[in-house]
Amino acid sequence: MGIGTVIGASIVGAAVGINAAVDDSRESAKAELIAGAYATCSLDTVDGAELSPDELSITISGAGKYFGPETSDVYCIGEALGMPDSVTSRMGHTRALDGTQTADWDVFSVSWTYHPDDGLGVIFEYTPTTD
Repeated sequence: MGIGTVIGASIVGAAVGINAAVDDSRESAKAELIAGAYATCSLDTVDGAELSPDELSITISGAGKYFGPETSDVYCIGEALGMPDSVTSRMGHTRALDGTQTADWDVFSVSWTYHPDDGLGVIFEYTPTTD
């Protein structure tokens, strides 16, 4: 094995390591968006809104009902996480008969249900890529 091969392999290995560190940093920053969205939308004092202990998901229960968060709180989280407008629209048109709906974008997913008695139930999650 020549010295050029060893140096070339070292450079490639270092580049791969740097790229992996940058990717991990980006993923970590996106994971922090969940906690950031919760704080930005001031949900820490809202009944029916819960940030998971690992800060990777937000659960909303009873949105739009007198006992839960406002639907605007749900849309605030979606906006903070970059949720596409089409998902917001689908959420607003969900009927009880539609069951649980889901959508994915970037490194996030959301699932939701609606019932006239229970309001809108939503779970926003950080779902990192597994490449």
